[in-house]
Amino acid sequence: MANKLSSGSLRQTNPTFRAVVFSQFTSFLDLIEIGLKRDNFDSYRFDGTMDVKKKAAAISAFKSPSDAPKVLAISLKAGGVGLNVSSFLYTTLRSNCMRYSSHRQTMYSW
Repeated sequence: MANKLSSGSLRQTNPTFRAVVFSQFTSFLDLIEIGLKRDNFDSYRFDGTMDVKKKAAAISAFKSPSDAPKVLAISLKAGGVGLNVSSFLYTTLRSNCMRYSSHRQTMYSW
């Protein structure tokens, strides 16, 4: 995932892009974050283990103006509670969801 973002023309075409990566598994989010940090992306996390203040801080930092690209790694369950993020342009689902309704809500309601 991070390789596609950093090695391709996306970073050159839109150096201040915002992307959201969804996964059903927080352990997979851990792996995604490793790649993002390795490739020097500003990355933020939003999952069910975080308290309300940490979630709000992550969203606020993700939405804040920047000259660098930013990526938000979010768990499907935590993201399904009325989160409204309208400041990103790219989204990807990085794990197959067992429930069609969760997949549909993630990909089509954003």
